[in-house]
Amino acid sequence: MPAPVPPGYTRGPILFWGASPDPTVEQGLRQWIWREAGGYGARLVLITVEAAYCEVLAALRAELANWECDRLDQIVALNRSAARNPAHAVSVDQATGIVFIGDDPRRLAATLGGTPLAQAIRRANARSKLVGGMGTAGAFLCQHMISPASQPMSLRGTVAFGPGLGLVNRLVVDAGSTSTAPSAASQTRLLAAVASNPFLIGVGVAPGSAAILYPDNTLQANGPVALMIVDGQEISVADLDADLESANTNGIEGARHYELQAGEGFNLDDHSVRPRGEMDLPPTGPVTSVF
Repeated sequence: MPAPVPPGYTRGPILFWGASPDPTVEQGLRQWIWREAGGYGARLVLITVEAAYCEVLAALRAELANWECDRLDQIVALNRSAARNPAHAVSVDQATGIVFIGDDPRRLAATLGGTPLAQAIRRANARSKLVGGMGTAGAFLCQHMISPASQPMSLRGTVAFGPGLGLVNRLVVDAGSTSTAPSAASQTRLLAAVASNPFLIGVGVAPGSAAILYPDNTLQANGPVALMIVDGQEISVADLDADLESANTNGIEGARHYELQAGEGFNLDDHSVRPRGEMDLPPTGPVTSVF
């Protein structure tokens, strides 16, 4: 479950960001993160648990430094011993935003789960601090984390569930697509996830798309690529053991699918789409779009 919000605070924004191969798009998404974390006053902590992403982390840190953030720290925790370094929790406590970078949410869970660093991040988000995940690292931010299963013969076998960081228990995120568009495979995984637990709302983040969950439980889309939403609240039939083709066509009835463009929103409480320009202002500030 998400950490309790102390008196006098609102929960911080949670950001899911599909890294784009287009440099212009990618810079726009990074600027959005920078603004949401405080702009020139931002104190950001960048985290990876994968050696292959150290160069990506360094490049992002250099770009953010050019925008004159107040403070930039990086955490490279390649094992649980490194994740337990007390200095990491101190950096998170002083941050206005924390960003995960990587391609393996299961490794994030295995490396950080239950550590003082993970606990500090949960406390920080409960105290109004932004937490974001780039690419598939975004799946780790949710309580219910999904990843592709090894042999998807049925809808039930399409995804495997695991425990994530637990910042939000209402969403399940799929960010595994390499296509700069919402993909059929991503939609199938999200359909399997929400059919297994209709309390969840599935979010598909493709490269070039992004979403931010504000404290008022409104999820706002950003980026030039549509954000996919799969809502299982009204599912009436769910045959998860049917073969994959028939499960997609006839095995699940009542699921709703949406594609949100930049600036549009989806409210988790009333399951409604909010058109661009018709969203309530979240407590953290005005709704903005960089596109």
